[in-house]
Amino acid sequence: MSSYHPYLIEVAWSSTVLLILLSGLVSTRPILINAVFVVVVLGAFLLYSSLISISPFHLLHHFYEVLLEPRYIEHSIRSSLLLFWFLNLVASLIFVVVVAHGGRSSSVHRKFFHLTLSLVFLSGLIVDGPLLSLSAALLLSIFTILELLRFHSVPPWGVPLNRYLQVFRDHQDGAMLLTPLYLLAGVCLPLLFHSPPPPSIAPPIQLFAGVISVGVGDSAAALVGTKLGRHRWPRRHKTLEGSIGMLISVFLSLLLLRPLSASPSLSIAVITVVSIVLTALEAFLANVDNIVLPLVGYGMLAWLG
Repeated sequence: MSSYHPYLIEVAWSSTVLLILLSGLVSTRPILINAVFVVVVLGAFLLYSSLISISPFHLLHHFYEVLLEPRYIEHSIRSSLLLFWFLNLVASLIFVVVVAHGGRSSSVHRKFFHLTLSLVFLSGLIVDGPLLSLSAALLLSIFTILELLRFHSVPPWGVPLNRYLQVFRDHQDGAMLLTPLYLLAGVCLPLLFHSPPPPSIAPPIQLFAGVISVGVGDSAAALVGTKLGRHRWPRRHKTLEGSIGMLISVFLSLLLLRPLSASPSLSIAVITVVSIVLTALEAFLANVDNIVLPLVGYGMLAWLG
């Protein structure tokens, strides 16, 4: 990852934390958060340019060269990957606008973002893991800043952000809309423990734990449970049918991803055990499944795979 943009993630996240802290100090006058944002971003640009010994005026060209003229992957492959990510982003934005204009959303609507995020992560892990790792960290920072602007109703961003995001509020959300952050964080978690290898090397199977458990499995559980669910687990909101849907989807995902990973000989027994454990956790966990499932999945696949 450092071969792409050394220090970029550290600077981005340090700046994000600083922005959160400073915004809290001026939260009684939200308009001032705009000024804080500009100052923090300019400071981040200056700091990053000094760390890599490049003029701040040349940073955009530097990013362009690293992004579109990679050293470890063909230009056409990188371009195709970026185009695919862009199309998923456009599809997500269009979906947000359409649902927001409808005035209401369901759990099925929210799972659309699981689909697009899973497609982005799966393609990134298979084609260019280091770029995905960098992009995921920056995207999580961007999501955090957007929620900061929405939460503090910072003009002019607060009104449109609330208009288009409040409709997707989950029953687990409070004053802050944390469900999107939990989703992204859950899918990203395995990347914190194991840096993706260069494009020429197959990724370890455990790096797919977040996508499989949260992106695919949790989505299948919700969709099947909503459409076909008839029998609920004792004292639980989840349904038996939804759990079966998750079990099958996790099992098939691991089976299909096995030859694309560094563990092509992963046994059916291991795949079955991992699928059962993740399904059981999803059925009986209340509010932290997006974090716990990727961690457990990563640990089991790293240990058993």
